[in-house]
Amino acid sequence: MTLRVVLEAAAQREASIAEAKAAHKIVVAWIDMADALPPTYIPTETLADAIGPANDILHTEVPVRHRWLVTGGDQRQHRRDLRQLALGLLSKSERWRCDAAIDLTTATTSGPRLHLLDRFDVADLPSRRRAMVLRRAVTFDRKVDSVVVAGTLKKPMAKKPDWLQAVWIEAGHTFGGDHQKAA
Repeated sequence: MTLRVVLEAAAQREASIAEAKAAHKIVVAWIDMADALPPTYIPTETLADAIGPANDILHTEVPVRHRWLVTGGDQRQHRRDLRQLALGLLSKSERWRCDAAIDLTTATTSGPRLHLLDRFDVADLPSRRRAMVLRRAVTFDRKVDSVVVAGTLKKPMAKKPDWLQAVWIEAGHTFGGDHQKAA
């Protein structure tokens, strides 16, 4: 073996070590980032800060008597730990209420002032009622011009409030509701 071959091998070894160190640094950085994120992939505190202005609008636009808590369960626990609450741990109903609150806030500030609420069936029964009362309040107070609520239910509503237009869609056909009035 010549000196040149030995020096080339040593240089290759040093290059391999440098490459491994660089790769290790990248892996450690990715692990640190992953450790900083909750299961929903957005840090809860960052999300809370980002939706702070939306919360402010929601609390000023919606009359106090119609406010409903976004999360269920032990309310004292949620109030105390809301900033650290992992959104991925919320129930479907709780996540739906969060989405509905954000959408309502957007509807009150958007140009068309249209509130579209899908997956109504995901909410638990008390939340459905409170959600409808809230939507009625914001339309009567002229905070929102139109509300469209959609969901998959077992059967049409047995008793419908006078202020609500309900349309049942089954197998591509519509039943109930005054379509001329809706247009």
